[in-house]
Amino acid sequence: MRTVTTTLFVLSLLVFASCTGNTTPKADETLTIKQTSERLIKNDVAAIVAKGDLEPQCPEIPNPAIGQVFRCSAFTEDKREVLVEGVVQNSGRILLKTVNVIMAEDLSKFEIAAVDRLNEKGGFSYDYSTVRCEDENIILVTNQLGKQVIACSFVDPSNASVFNAEISVTDVSKPSVEVNIFPRQ
Repeated sequence: MRTVTTTLFVLSLLVFASCTGNTTPKADETLTIKQTSERLIKNDVAAIVAKGDLEPQCPEIPNPAIGQVFRCSAFTEDKREVLVEGVVQNSGRILLKTVNVIMAEDLSKFEIAAVDRLNEKGGFSYDYSTVRCEDENIILVTNQLGKQVIACSFVDPSNASVFNAEISVTDVSKPSVEVNIFPRQ
């Protein structure tokens, strides 16, 4: 699974960032980890996630320590939340990665894992084409049970009926899932 990562150079307690877009810092500009992380999320992460503008919120880290982990959140215009984890690295960089985004090129792995799980649980032999998700990056949403899910479709091969398939992702870094199939309303 590919994660979205962005790195930057850290100069003592302040940060020098090399960003894209028209908010690129000047060579002599220094930013805090909060400012840099938010700028990188707003520009670089938003461009990779491709769900429109992101409004990031990151914590202030007054005395960053090497290996320190921090969490940011960023909201899309339609109020979906992208979770971003940052790590202050000893190489003088900050690593940012999304923790609830599945890139479009990785979705087929989760579709296959869902069909494998259905076959394993129910003793079926469904073809991998029976579960279909969107063909774009997915921001996982949290359902009523606190699970991160992808809304997909399940096509019953016996009669071509289409059902909702809710795929609960138990580990974003690998296609580990649980699946619930229910009628469309």
